[in-house]
Amino acid sequence: MIHLMKLELMKEKFTGTLIALVSIMLFCLGFVVLICYSTLAEDGTFPFTTVQELFLIGDVLYRVCFIVFAGVLIARVVVGEFDTGNARNLFTYPISRKKLLGCKLLLVSLI
Repeated sequence: MIHLMKLELMKEKFTGTLIALVSIMLFCLGFVVLICYSTLAEDGTFPFTTVQELFLIGDVLYRVCFIVFAGVLIARVVVGEFDTGNARNLFTYPISRKKLLGCKLLLVSLI
């Protein structure tokens, strides 16, 4: 299974994925700062009474963004194999289909 993951990492180019990951993180941070700044500029009061409320908003925003990101990544890695026809070729190898698909899903979850 480790060898399959190494092969998959060599096959897929994840530099664009890492750039997207960093940009999503910066977007979420900027959005939370924008919420705080816009309310502070209008009223002069801080929008959150405790730090936990601020972290809750940030946490929800990060979770939503990364759930969408994981869905796109799964579609690109797993479904892309079926679109290009590589999955048919992979299924001719003497490796279990469960292992092949499990390896791809495990790779996406680790990223």
